[in-house]
Amino acid sequence: MARDFAPIRQILNGAGLSTGTACVAANGTIPATRATAILSRGTATVVPYSASFANYGNTDTYSVFADATWIPTDALELTAGARVLIEDRQSGYSSVMPDSRLLAGAGIFTSLLAAANTKGQKFTAERSYAAILPRFNALYRLNDDVNVYATVSKGRRSPVVQLDAQRIVPLSVASSGAIPGFRSFRPKMSGITRAASRGGSAPFRARPRSSISGTRVSRSRCSKTA
Repeated sequence: MARDFAPIRQILNGAGLSTGTACVAANGTIPATRATAILSRGTATVVPYSASFANYGNTDTYSVFADATWIPTDALELTAGARVLIEDRQSGYSSVMPDSRLLAGAGIFTSLLAAANTKGQKFTAERSYAAILPRFNALYRLNDDVNVYATVSKGRRSPVVQLDAQRIVPLSVASSGAIPGFRSFRPKMSGITRAASRGGSAPFRARPRSSISGTRVSRSRCSKTA
């Protein structure tokens, strides 16, 4: 990408305008304000330009969980369970980014943001992910007021479905066609271990042998425009 803009830098540098990272000169002026006049060969100091893009996202999450507790003695309580998590993630992207006339005069055919132009077409991508997350808990009653417990479980970070647009041809070719640019990130599973003790004035009451199960469904949507 940096090499693609070499002709622009040559024109600006040749006119005495630095293209480095410093936005403000030592005398307090902003050299970049001269770029329009230089690239238009003095015919304009301001050229109206408008561009926009939008990101879309939607996530449907389905969760099924179950726990079972076994009490082999009055003092010991063992609990095992698992959660099944299913995620359907959708991502979308669209943009309207016309080529800059100033850059086109130097042989660079792209928007001022150097981003691909979908011409308002919405690109979409969808992926589904599933995971089984087990959990085990052991609780031991030391006396009527104090018990200790330890928990081992597996956690999970949600995957990321990221979508934008990529140009079909180099910036030196007068074409603003674009194709979807899709990336997916799947974070690794992580194990969680926790141990603690607790106490109180009330006596410990053992729970009966039981199982707990349930389901959960959630949905989230987001969009961003600029």
